[in-house]
Amino acid sequence: MKSFDDIINSLHVDFRPQSRTLIDLGILLSKAYSVLGNEKFKEYTRFQKNNSVLHTQNKIIKGLINELSEVDIDSSCTFKVKSEGIERFIKDIRTLELESQKGEIEEAFIKSFNFGELKAQLLYLVYTSREGLIRLKKKMVLGRIAELDDKDERLEYLDSLITQMKKNDNHYDEVQYTSLIKFIDCELTKWTRVVENANDFKSFSSNQELHDFMVDMIRNKLEPSIRKEMGFQNFWRDKNMSSQTKENEFYPYIKSVLEPLCNNRNISIESENVVANGRIDLTFSSCSFKVCMEIKKAHRKDAVEAVNTHFTDYMGQQKAEYGIFLLLWYKCESNFEKPKQYHDLNEMIADIVIESDDNQYQILGIECTKPNCFAKNELKFELSEMYN
Repeated sequence: MKSFDDIINSLHVDFRPQSRTLIDLGILLSKAYSVLGNEKFKEYTRFQKNNSVLHTQNKIIKGLINELSEVDIDSSCTFKVKSEGIERFIKDIRTLELESQKGEIEEAFIKSFNFGELKAQLLYLVYTSREGLIRLKKKMVLGRIAELDDKDERLEYLDSLITQMKKNDNHYDEVQYTSLIKFIDCELTKWTRVVENANDFKSFSSNQELHDFMVDMIRNKLEPSIRKEMGFQNFWRDKNMSSQTKENEFYPYIKSVLEPLCNNRNISIESENVVANGRIDLTFSSCSFKVCMEIKKAHRKDAVEAVNTHFTDYMGQQKAEYGIFLLLWYKCESNFEKPKQYHDLNEMIADIVIESDDNQYQILGIECTKPNCFAKNELKFELSEMYN
């Protein structure tokens, strides 16, 4: 059985990100809960009652630890995450563990240790663990549906599942519960429609057809949601657009827009990394067809080169022929000036050269600023012009 010491021994000296499974996350979360709950850190950590907002996470963390401890090895490997932050968090927890074994905590140590960063990484670990369990449970539901040949049986299974969940008002995590209820509701709606009118449900006949469908969803659903329905707010921490949210913070929003549409066409969404090195990697699958997508902030240093490096490698790993490379544009004359070498999004997209002849790529871009950000500038985008 894997232990926290095994995880410590696997750390790289430079904290290079490596794949961590659900079992790893459970072990790390359990150790963190134990170490940070030590009375010696009462003034500095957030588990003690009436000491901080993180006390509200207490029930959730214990629930996650219990669930993660029951995940088997095969299921654990279906979800992996890479993050330098998690690697550094592992080291920090070991440091605190060793410090707690001393008679007294030295004042110099307390002053030098960054408890604020530790809190942020803990919250990220909670989010990632929750996301992993949600995906695992969704996969189990879809697996069970696939085992049932009769559509009526599928409806009966989904109906009984959602009834059972709603009867249990003792769930420890409202976010996880709500996500699964919405997912099962979508499946129930989809299969009800299929039973009532089998001709209504159209499957895909090729990778290209799936690819074209996802491009259309991004252009005509995701982009309008961001540009015309205030969705851009998910990419900023305040209304003045002075601070950007991280990839793991806006990813749930993107998924919430695409997932219901994908569920209606029997398309599953899987992500290799919720956030790793400033990117999000997604794979859309339907039957044997597959399309990969990388979401990248346009001002990242490697944004132009990434389509020919990491994204090409990712598509190779997924054995996918079709891909979508989506750039998120934050540049605005009043707030954010990067990337400085490009005047607008179209100019940047035009500068990207596809080197591979083996794969079919579609490069897209979406502005994540306020719709009137360029009101005083001649630069204005129309939806039809963005993808010429």
